[in-house]
Amino acid sequence: MLTPGISPKNIKVVNPELAELRTRLHDAEAQLEAIRSGASDALVGETGVLYMDGAEKTYVTFFAAMNEGGVTLDRDGAILHGNACFAAMLGKTIDALRGQSFVEHVIASDRQRARALLAIADTGACEVSLAVPGADPLPVRLSMTTIDSSGQQYGCLVVTDLKDRVMTEERLRHHEHELRAMYSHQQSTIEQERKRVAREIHDELGQILTALRMETSLLKRELPDVGPGAGRIGEMLLLIESLFKGVRSIAGNLRPPTLDLGLVPAIEWLTQDFSKRWQITCAFLACSEEIHVSEDFATTIFRIIQESLTNVARHAHAGAVRIVLEQTQSVIRLEIHDDGCGFTPASGEVAGFGMIGMRERVQELGGTLSVESELAHGTRIIITIPHAGA
Repeated sequence: MLTPGISPKNIKVVNPELAELRTRLHDAEAQLEAIRSGASDALVGETGVLYMDGAEKTYVTFFAAMNEGGVTLDRDGAILHGNACFAAMLGKTIDALRGQSFVEHVIASDRQRARALLAIADTGACEVSLAVPGADPLPVRLSMTTIDSSGQQYGCLVVTDLKDRVMTEERLRHHEHELRAMYSHQQSTIEQERKRVAREIHDELGQILTALRMETSLLKRELPDVGPGAGRIGEMLLLIESLFKGVRSIAGNLRPPTLDLGLVPAIEWLTQDFSKRWQITCAFLACSEEIHVSEDFATTIFRIIQESLTNVARHAHAGAVRIVLEQTQSVIRLEIHDDGCGFTPASGEVAGFGMIGMRERVQELGGTLSVESELAHGTRIIITIPHAGA
């Protein structure tokens, strides 16, 4: 039965044209499938088909062989194509990812950063985490380059897996925490040992020296006031007094007894002893005669000042030192300023173990230490330590 209005002659003309259309449609579908699978040198997305030839073919080959993730986006941020490494990061196939928004594969808290990167018109980079189904977020670095082809704009992303780096950084932080804990324990043990040795020196040697002085004094009374024996006993008494001073000095350096009276008296004793020993003027100013802190806190502050004065005596060639100790409701601020030779930052402010030890002590208390110095203008050390309830 013939369709009304169509003659047998017209059917002969239509059939070849229809067959040709079907053939062309089949070829187009085959080419499109080849493009989607990556077999053909072109990318297909919502904005059309981007064909590649010449040097661009080399790019596609390199893109597929990369050992890092690679993905090409259209101007709207939809995935046109990705290499096998990128697909493996998300645990999906390229076909499943094609056409999806790249930003949707970034965890929610990082999407704004990813959108800002995709919005630039040149090159850029940022670090985000990808949402991986059934697994923890994957930290990656996105490096993007924008290209124009056939009047269309495309984004080329290199996706670098940072999981190993993040794990390494976490291990380093853990090791650093352990080292600081060990350092803190070591310092605490040292201070306890210093305290014990200082008391033993003061008590035991002090008692022996006191008894020796008394016996020598009694012997001096029993012997004549003139003669060689009297002169030698006088020399012995002088030696005993000198030994007394040495014992007190050693015990004081190990653990000054004034620390038991408070931080301010201990610092006053330290500055006076420093001035006498090194003939360097040392002024100490405190916001109050009483600064209430724990014994460990006071000991740490005392040791920091002690180490600073030791550095001044050894290296600064200073004529005067000024120490200021202030306390507020939330922090304790310590400033140590000398008028010595100073140094330049290039010489390395933390090269000495003394300064490293000071920094460790300050960081142990959660504080900060800064050093300001200039040649011929001295050095200023500023320490700020949080102290709740101060």
